Amino acid sequence: MSKAHRIIGYFGISSGSDSSRRYVQFVTPQTGWQGFVNTQLKPIIAQGVRRFLLWMPHGREARPRKQLMGNRWVETSLRFDAYSLARKSTANNWFTQGFAEAIYPITQAGVEIIAYVGTLHGAPEFDSLSAGQAKWEAMKAIAPLIDARCSIALDTSIYSKPGHYVYDFAQMLKQSGYKYYIEPTPHVDGPHWFNSPCVVSNDQWTAVNKPGNQYILAAPSKLKGEIIRGWFEAKPNVYPNFRQWYNWTVPQALAEGHSCCLALAAYIRDGGRVSELLR
Repeated sequence: MSKAHRIIGYFGISSGSDSSRRYVQFVTPQTGWQGFVNTQLKPIIAQGVRRFLLWMPHGREARPRKQLMGNRWVETSLRFDAYSLARKSTANNWFTQGFAEAIYPITQAGVEIIAYVGTLHGAPEFDSLSAGQAKWEAMKAIAPLIDARCSIALDTSIYSKPGHYVYDFAQMLKQSGYKYYIEPTPHVDGPHWFNSPCVVSNDQWTAVNKPGNQYILAAPSKLKGEIIRGWFEAKPNVYPNFRQWYNWTVPQALAEGHSCCLALAAYIRDGGRVSELLR
């Protein structure tokens, strides 16, 4: 895979501050998803970027809930059925309608759109179903993303094992012609995921080699799928702007053979050009 193809534009769609809008940003009530494509995606595509990750495109919950992941309870506001929940209010029509119509022409033109979706593992509304029914209900829950031919990144999916409906759902996506990504990197007891592509924050990735973690997290040498490292956190104060932050840190990750998921809109706003990252 070329360096250019390993640059991925990141949009934290549900990283906004307004809970009444399910924290959705970048998409506006006035322009909807087509406006997002025209004003946000296309200028970056013009710089040669052919891959994007949209984080939680249909919003997140104001109140987190507990879900059992592996052997521990974790609080999450990232619901897998976010689209269904958002549709309950007509006030959300501006971001629950028109997604596939706007995004499908982009994916058909050869641009990969990775939709990062909420936590399916441990979700009680799916756990209560038979494994077969859970898989099909999961497919229906992300219908607009499927219709748009998006790739699907599955939040906190590494805890699922073969025979569990989340693992089987990922395989069903693959068999249906959709690419899936797991999150974050697998644990040492998850060899069934070692060949899968992963989405992991850059901070989490650098923690893999910290003392003690080798007993929990699979060694990088074991992982054969693509590693997408995301610069998802707020810009550290040590860097004056996004241009310097990315220019000083991304080339090393690319040299290590990894892909980099970046807030390219902010990078370009600060004077950066994608070509600078490929030096």
